[in-house]
Amino acid sequence: MKRTFVTFAVGEIYEKLSKVLESSINSFSEYKLIIYKPEDFDIEYKPELWDGPRSINFSYKILSCLKALENYDEVVWLDNDCVVTYNIDKIWNYKVENYPLLPKHRFYNFEVWPHAKVNHRDPNLLKIAKEKIGVDSDFDNIYLQACCMLFNKNCKSFLDEIMYYYKDYDSSIYPFGDETIINLLIWKNKYKLNLGDVFLCSYYFSSNKINEFINLKKSDDYPKIFDRQSYNNNECVLSCRLGLINNNFDNILFLHGSKSESLHNSFLINMINKNKSKRYLPYMNSEEISDLITYIDKDTEMLEIGGGNSTLFFSKIVKRLVTIEHNKEWGDKISNDMKVVSKCDWKIHVIEPSFPQSHPFQPAEPGQFDNYVNFISNLEKEQFDVVLVDGRDRVRCTLASIPLLKKGGILIIHDFWNRPKYHSVLHISELELIKDDNSYENSENTLVAFRKK
Repeated sequence: MKRTFVTFAVGEIYEKLSKVLESSINSFSEYKLIIYKPEDFDIEYKPELWDGPRSINFSYKILSCLKALENYDEVVWLDNDCVVTYNIDKIWNYKVENYPLLPKHRFYNFEVWPHAKVNHRDPNLLKIAKEKIGVDSDFDNIYLQACCMLFNKNCKSFLDEIMYYYKDYDSSIYPFGDETIINLLIWKNKYKLNLGDVFLCSYYFSSNKINEFINLKKSDDYPKIFDRQSYNNNECVLSCRLGLINNNFDNILFLHGSKSESLHNSFLINMINKNKSKRYLPYMNSEEISDLITYIDKDTEMLEIGGGNSTLFFSKIVKRLVTIEHNKEWGDKISNDMKVVSKCDWKIHVIEPSFPQSHPFQPAEPGQFDNYVNFISNLEKEQFDVVLVDGRDRVRCTLASIPLLKKGGILIIHDFWNRPKYHSVLHISELELIKDDNSYENSENTLVAFRKK
């Protein structure tokens, strides 16, 4: 079965949020994210219609879902202000019928709400919208959020029906766009299935509370988080006790709501750090992993010099991967592991040193890695989007790799800032240093990134 995640992004803020979302999916899922943009659709993008009573922004979301179904059997839509957790692939275990499955409202699993609960059966609530769609008063008083939707090809007619109501869209009738229309259609048809309580709101809950959830080791401690005084990100008291109804710790699939790229990225780093033992993650700290995956995506053709867990990790993300390794025993292990996890076009080349090392981490001696460096030099030129140098003889490998990069390609060196012997690379004229607030001398992130001029 072909599966994918999908979102839509336009504008700098949402494009940055989408990259964090993509990084989280790359870290914790077996599947990839498609990020659609206005140019992917036939309708004309008009920024002046982005807000206001006749806004067309919500329609791009449904168009993205329909477009994804052209090539995939099962799809998950995620708003770009989401960041997924290590549980995200549990979403594929839900059974979909002929309508999308959405999560319940952010506070349904709490005894105390920060605002009044809404009675959606109130005949005066969404009165005109209910009349237009044909909703009677006999439906479950449950409101679902459209920040996430799981659907398959059987749901196409449901999605088409949503688009039908955009023909005369008016936000005074459908105040939350597609979310309002979807809920009305579910109420009309009396559909019962949904995803349940599967996310935490990163807008209403403080970063301390979200990080407390991330760092928990025992699910039994999860309810205690909500039995203490709670603040939102503006440090306003929500409640002295929210009171968790059901312990859904193991089913939190994503965080949603904050429009802060840096906040979501901090949550992602924290989750990566916690789950290193559960995933094939590179032998890097969480800040380095989070930084590295901003440079790669599903279309990347990549060379890595020095393989390992990074090989398995990259293979889930990039289009094509070539690995250069100097240790045959280690290369054989990587090859065996890749038989299980590889999801890309992958090749490995093991080029052993000219004479043995006294121990695996012995510094390179003159001439020891000539064959290794020369092999890299003789690869086809301008074929890679990204090169990661994380093996032996790194300065010479960097020089050998530059011609292999496409113009504008990215060259990344691990353990750069903490090893001054590599700093001569800063003076290579063909490379432009990418100034990164997360990576600099004496920082925890030892990666350096250059762009080929």
